[in-house]
Amino acid sequence: MNAADPSPIDLTSAGEALTVDAFNPRRDAWKRFRRNKVAMVGTTWALFISFIAVATVIPGLGSWIQRVSPTKIDLTLRSDGKLGCTLEGPSKAHWLGCDLLGRDLWSRILNGARISMAIALATIIVSLLFAITLGAISGYLGGVSDAIIMRIADIFSAVPYFAVVLAFTSTFGNSIVPLAAAIVTIGWMGSARLFRASVLQTKNLDYIEAARASGLSTSQIIRRHITPNAIQPIVSTLGASIGGAILSE
Repeated sequence: MNAADPSPIDLTSAGEALTVDAFNPRRDAWKRFRRNKVAMVGTTWALFISFIAVATVIPGLGSWIQRVSPTKIDLTLRSDGKLGCTLEGPSKAHWLGCDLLGRDLWSRILNGARISMAIALATIIVSLLFAITLGAISGYLGGVSDAIIMRIADIFSAVPYFAVVLAFTSTFGNSIVPLAAAIVTIGWMGSARLFRASVLQTKNLDYIEAARASGLSTSQIIRRHITPNAIQPIVSTLGASIGGAILSE
């Protein structure tokens, strides 16, 4: 065969055809995640803390992990005021010692972690639903819908966080539900703007034009094609959002 010969090159050997595995985005993401040691260590630690916090409500296991009621006061075990130092120190009965009122610190940390995680996950899920829905409508439809949604986001962004919390707790009481509602109220704007920007980049791609030409409705295009391909920036900020919700709580 010379350089000018246009005939195709036979890439098979001994009658065996070359095969290429189909690309699987989930499998590829998992492989890249496993190669990141920092991400693996962080995820393992977060899962461990989550399991310990949730296990406190499991009958049998919870009583062994928590050991002492977080509200039990024993004045004979009061701290002497130095950080990490108690009158009798950490022991089998009190793994991290006790606070100034003789309450078990280990049990109080677990109880607080469970409440913080529950509020954070609930508020993040609801906030993401608002952000994705409003961001998709704003970015895909544009026009009046975009202007109204973004101006509403600007209004909520201008309201101080502390004022929103005071308004909810003074109206509905100082409990978990009003606090979660306050976090949701002020927590969706940033994610909505981020998702809107991602939708604006995605909606003019060729496969979206093909979906429109095939006769799919607007809701079908947003649900099947826009959202799955524009949600990556939201997923990448999910960890920071959970941390921010816990700090806000």
